[in-house]
Amino acid sequence: MTRDAYLLVDGYNIINSWAEFEQLKNDGLEHARDRLVDILASYSAFQGCQTTVVFDAYAVRGGADGQERYGLVVVFTGEGETADAYIEKAAYVLARAGAKVFVITGDAHEQMTALGVGAYRVTARELAEDCDRVRRAIAERVEDGRPLGARQEVAGRLDASVAVKLEKLRRAKLK
Repeated sequence: MTRDAYLLVDGYNIINSWAEFEQLKNDGLEHARDRLVDILASYSAFQGCQTTVVFDAYAVRGGADGQERYGLVVVFTGEGETADAYIEKAAYVLARAGAKVFVITGDAHEQMTALGVGAYRVTARELAEDCDRVRRAIAERVEDGRPLGARQEVAGRLDASVAVKLEKLRRAKLK
């Protein structure tokens, strides 16, 4: 994924595709949804992308319910609306506005639709592999004491004596 990209994730499709959710699904979908949101929140923060995870609630009365959690938008679709339909509309609107959009699902039909509206498609397996890579990168940075954020200041990569000299030059320019 790239920075400033939009990720549209079919939540139940991912839960049903990843082996790590097998037991959680049996314990209740709420736990599986919460775990997916946790994983995607870390992933999105590290990657610097904007993520919306969509869960089907088409059999539930009422309109779509979207809420922000941990920097993600979590959407439960409205009555009579599937996650696929919601994602298709959102992908179309974002892609037409010039955004780089990634539709993440294991559903082949949904992947083809995403390509048709100008979005990129990512399979559930590809996302799992990328999430694992990001987890390892986060663990390495924590172990090394490096910052997790995307911003890497130049001063953090300079020798201390060079940084002091540059700071003196900067302050001299401000006077």
